[in-house]
Amino acid sequence: MYKNGIIKIQLSSPSLKVANPLANAYSINQILNISKASFVIFPELCLSGYAAGDLFFETTFLKENLKALEWLLQNNTYEGVYILGMPLALQEES
Repeated sequence: MYKNGIIKIQLSSPSLKVANPLANAYSINQILNISKASFVIFPELCLSGYAAGDLFFETTFLKENLKALEWLLQNNTYEGVYILGMPLALQEES
């Protein structure tokens, strides 16, 4: 991934489907598996699709995003670093 001391960084904007995290994970995976860059950076909320609106507050939708991330981690052959965005629910401490 490093040739002549140069680090390649790839900015990617995959074709996304709103509210379909698994389909988006598949699109991201296709890009990762052919990338020769050391780092690949994707847009914010690329796993969920940016315009999912009220679904960001639905537990089922958030779980679908986690499942899509798990699928992506298990099914890509990319050996570099990649950054992507997805909605997460964090529990507040009382």
